Amino acid sequence: MVCKLLKALYRLKQSPRLWQEKLRFILSKLGFEPLEADNYMYYNKDTKFIIITYIDDFLVIALKGPTLDEFKIDLSSKLDVKDLREASYFLRVRIT
Repeated sequence: MVCKLLKALYRLKQSPRLWQEKLRFILSKLGFEPLEADNYMYYNKDTKFIIITYIDDFLVIALKGPTLDEFKIDLSSKLDVKDLREASYFLRVRIT
């Protein structure tokens, strides 16, 4: 029996690369560009949103408002995401 994987699985060497490719494609459709200094950080010139990614976690830095709510709706229509509300820590670093 031969099985063909339709998507990457955790613990495979290529999983982080494939996830970042997929995320980059989706975020580019939403108007985000990777920063030159760090390819895992994205910036949207129109909304002034910054997204910091680490493996499959990411932090959205933005002002509260209808634009942020629209972004959450757009992103959740393309990815299965959990909104954990305001962050006080990210990667064990205290934010607030």
